[in-house]
Amino acid sequence: MTSAITIHIIEAADGKLTVCTTAASPKPGERLSPGRALALDLLCECKHRAEVQHWRGQDAALAFVLDLFNPEALGHADKPTIIAAASRAIGRPLGLGTPPAPQGAAA
Repeated sequence: MTSAITIHIIEAADGKLTVCTTAASPKPGERLSPGRALALDLLCECKHRAEVQHWRGQDAALAFVLDLFNPEALGHADKPTIIAAASRAIGRPLGLGTPPAPQGAAA
């Protein structure tokens, strides 16, 4: 069985850090998989420098990527549908315009 634990480090403009994760808090005496133990070690280190938030359920960004590979979800969707889904996944409101082109890109 494969499982995924995601950890996002978000830095605000004022330098405040927030760490968001799908890893659940462990129960006392609970046996941990090697991956979950590593994730909790990283989160323990993060608690010294940032606020740590535990999400319930699946990470929206990971769910979006998995939907891109699913023909029943976004696998055959048109560009506006994918843009709307991506915006929702990262919490970006629609209608903010097009992000700037990468430097060196042709106009």
